[in-house]
Amino acid sequence: TTARIDLSAMPWVALAAFFVPVLGLMVVVYLAMRRFVSAAVAAGPSVRAISATFGNTVQLGIPLVTALFGEAKHRAL
Repeated sequence: TTARIDLSAMPWVALAAFFVPVLGLMVVVYLAMRRFVSAAVAAGPSVRAISATFGNTVQLGIPLVTALFGEAKHRAL
């Protein structure tokens, strides 16, 4: 599904409206975890930041369901 995307038709403004705040939140969570939580594991702040911003339901869920069940067939009522 991803290989067939036409990049000229991408909704860049909508994508930026989602990903810019998500990346900002990821940086804030990472820095807060680095400063206020002493992590026993060095990767702890990174894991928490990624977990706090993980929103892959659309990005992975739709292509996965389409790959498993095929594309929707529209039928006349």
